[in-house]
Amino acid sequence: MAKYLHDDVLDALLLTVADYADRLTVCSSQPTTFVEATSGSGSGGYMLAYVGLTPSGGGPDYTLSDSASGRQCQVTSQAQFSVVYSGTATHVALVDLSAQKLLAVTTCTSQALTATGLVTTPAWNMVVNDPT
Repeated sequence: MAKYLHDDVLDALLLTVADYADRLTVCSSQPTTFVEATSGSGSGGYMLAYVGLTPSGGGPDYTLSDSASGRQCQVTSQAQFSVVYSGTATHVALVDLSAQKLLAVTTCTSQALTATGLVTTPAWNMVVNDPT
């Protein structure tokens, strides 16, 4: 028996992130909680740098489109934002500040960051596959 989900169903999951994630954080380890994603190492977290995002499914920081296997939401590149704490970046997280929720996490190329320096994150995709 074939399986099917309309693109709107897949987009609903992606839009939950795109409509609410208003901050991107660069982290030294994989955060599993909001506090870990938004606090520095001295406060029980992994955050090294952060930048504000415009939450909106059609906004400048997120783009929904087809992917080879379903639907995707591209998070746009964030250029030259300030590093707050020194450490080695290994993950990028998207959080909803007002609801204090960690919404998404991905890995990044490991890179040493120095406080007061600048960091750029490349564009990356969150993909939801069609059912099989």
